[in-house]
Amino acid sequence: MVDNALDRLVSLLRQEVINNVLVTGYVDRSERIPQFRPVPDTVYLELGHGLLRMDAIGQYDQLKLSHVAEIALEDIVVDEDDEPAVGSYERTFLTFGSTEPRCTGLRYWTDERSDPGAGVVKCLGIEIDDVDTIFADPTWHFGIHLGTAEHLQRWRRDHFDPARGMREVSWSRSHDAKDVS
Repeated sequence: MVDNALDRLVSLLRQEVINNVLVTGYVDRSERIPQFRPVPDTVYLELGHGLLRMDAIGQYDQLKLSHVAEIALEDIVVDEDDEPAVGSYERTFLTFGSTEPRCTGLRYWTDERSDPGAGVVKCLGIEIDDVDTIFADPTWHFGIHLGTAEHLQRWRRDHFDPARGMREVSWSRSHDAKDVS
């Protein structure tokens, strides 16, 4: 039975196609050629039905996960002269799998400030088609740092510390969520 926000999101990701990775930001028209400037406080995974929204919260210490129907452009804080926008990182993170990429594994970490029942974790790794990985780390000083499996492994090596109460939880298509810390 699904009993908390994170369980609902894992259940959702097990069923949905991941169509795109969208990073919030703005269009800067002060340059000769308008440029997209990422402000990755919020990142979205576009799913078959709705979006997985990831927000850096708690002074860039935690990742808040939620399922939403649409992108909230009004939540993107920009200067008066700039235009809120999202940029697609699809070709960066959804490159080697099928034409209908699906989540085949998920790993997240928690610490004393996390609340998985409310969808709040330290960071998150999503495996796509057993090939690609999207790693979301909210502790980057510019917002959510998106990375690959290599970034996930480096973060785990440099930051994961069970002695400080941190936990690592893993799920894959072959097994339900389990604490691996």
